[in-house]
Amino acid sequence: MKKFFTLFLSLAFAAVNLHAEVWLEENFNYPDGDLEQAGNDSLVVGKWMQSLKPADSLGVSPQVAARNLTYPGYIASEQGKVAVLDPKVGDDGTSQRISVYYLDTLGARDTVSMYAAFLMKPLSAKNTSGRDFVIWEGSVASSMCRGRLFLAKDGSAVKIGVSKNSSTISAWSQTLEIGSTNLIVMKYEVVEGASNDIIKVFVNPTLNTAESANTPLVTADNATDMLVKGFGLRQRGNGVEIGGLRIGTSWEDVLGMAADGLLLESSEPAQGSYVAPDTKALTLTFNKEVSLGEGAITLTEIGGEGVVLEPAVSGKVVTLPVELAAEKEYRLSVPAGALVNGEAKNVAIDIDFNTKNPNIYMVEDFLYTPGTALEGQGTWAVSTATADQGGKSPLVGDSALTYAHYGCSGDGLSLVLDSVQQEISGDLKRNTVMIFSDDALPKEEDNVVYTAFMINLSEMNSTSGKEIFSYIKQGAQDGANTTMRGRVQVKIAKDKMVFGIKKNSQEITQWSDSVEKANTALLVVKYINKSTSSSGEADEFYLYVNPDLSKTEAENSALMQVADGNEADGGADLRGICFRQMKLMATVGGIRIAKTWEDALSYTEEEGGEGGEGGGEEAIGNVQSSKVQSTKVLRDGQLLIIRGEKVYTVTGQQIQ
Repeated sequence: MKKFFTLFLSLAFAAVNLHAEVWLEENFNYPDGDLEQAGNDSLVVGKWMQSLKPADSLGVSPQVAARNLTYPGYIASEQGKVAVLDPKVGDDGTSQRISVYYLDTLGARDTVSMYAAFLMKPLSAKNTSGRDFVIWEGSVASSMCRGRLFLAKDGSAVKIGVSKNSSTISAWSQTLEIGSTNLIVMKYEVVEGASNDIIKVFVNPTLNTAESANTPLVTADNATDMLVKGFGLRQRGNGVEIGGLRIGTSWEDVLGMAADGLLLESSEPAQGSYVAPDTKALTLTFNKEVSLGEGAITLTEIGGEGVVLEPAVSGKVVTLPVELAAEKEYRLSVPAGALVNGEAKNVAIDIDFNTKNPNIYMVEDFLYTPGTALEGQGTWAVSTATADQGGKSPLVGDSALTYAHYGCSGDGLSLVLDSVQQEISGDLKRNTVMIFSDDALPKEEDNVVYTAFMINLSEMNSTSGKEIFSYIKQGAQDGANTTMRGRVQVKIAKDKMVFGIKKNSQEITQWSDSVEKANTALLVVKYINKSTSSSGEADEFYLYVNPDLSKTEAENSALMQVADGNEADGGADLRGICFRQMKLMATVGGIRIAKTWEDALSYTEEEGGEGGEGGGEEAIGNVQSSKVQSTKVLRDGQLLIIRGEKVYTVTGQQIQ
């Protein structure tokens, strides 16, 4: 079964010159304690000292600690010690401090850019707006920051931001896990002219690649330019460990790559990317013309056998013919010396990638740290509607749900809605949202979306109706209104439960067959996107509870529930889903969002544990099962479904 993991580059260095000149190789090999050298009351080149700006010389020095940071393939990995920034220092303006290593030995260099590569492990962040922790210094007389690297809290994780000089951050990284070690390259790029130099920051760049092959965070504003005279660590309420610092005037120098090395400039696939399963060739583009060396280039399906590829070389481009299968994980391995340029050899390259079924928007197996807040991981976030931000984020569960023959049965972990632990009470409610599409859904083709997921409510008490799921459109900013459609509710009584669906604010009049509360249920919520405007053609929503996964959608038509209000409220640009916490005790697992019934369910012959079975009872306590009976008819060669007084096609389109 396909699972999604965070993928990392694995490198093994070849025998090339890794000792190109750098201006600073700093592994913090000092006695434990203060990083700043005692007695430095005047400028000392080659030692750490407090900032010459009084407002940034408060607090205490960063501390040297006897441990190091590891980043596979980086030349300064596992070297020396670390400098520790204390989150209690600089928490407010009365104790902020910049510690600077001055480099004022380079002379005039108006046209020379500077690079700093270093390892950083985030331990804590002060707030969501960001506080800077690394700077380029441009003065030996006062303080002149040009290039500020910020750390901000983002849910249970952090992210990195950058500015040239302002506190307004112009570019943010993806989220980084607390406690993870990251490789950062911070560049001061000199541009001819005045007040136009650029700051670029590369977060976890791909090693053994040219600078041009990596995408930086970029910022440029009208702040005056400067010559880099030093590098500073700023204590301003962040907890960070810094190690393996290398400063020089080229990308190759600071990353420890030979200047004449064979560097990868681009590749298809990119590291950790998706590749269409019908792709017939992968390409690698290098910085120099390539010739074949020794060693086999292989493509391995993770968990399977490796296949030797026969490369075709044309100038700088290496083409690799491949045959790929859908929804598989692969590793492309190029051993050191397999590709050469005279004496210049590439180091070993391992590129991990996935083949994505084009009919699948997303598979979510909750492969995050158990017990952590879900929001801030993946694309999960709280609703931007203030009224839907009550309580706290759902948590990541420590186990998987199972449902016989379902494609995600037993995979990964789960989402836990726990109203007690998440402090949901009274009228409080919380919507936790996951975006599955970056673009508005097509209106002519591919306008049908199926979302399948397992849900277990065995710990839930009786309820006359609680909403659990809907499709959603987020408001543009915090406090904005949101749009919710296809809203699924559950009723529970006497250890049994039924499910219903409505489009918007209507009352649900039709409920599923009853299901044993102890059983995990499989829900499939169908969305037919007709328009994006409330004044346009009305979108439609349907619900299937515990379908037979071995059968088609048409063969499960007797289970199809039509959302009350499908004819009302027009359309909406819905590109996300949300799970609603309203005094619920629920566990959700294995979400699949796809364009087709088959891809949403991904039927497997494996049992995968006990699944839910519809109980078929017509009444459970005061919860009535008002399921409308369906009749199949064949008219003019077309199979139609009659439900009540309405007629539908087998794909859920109402025609009468």
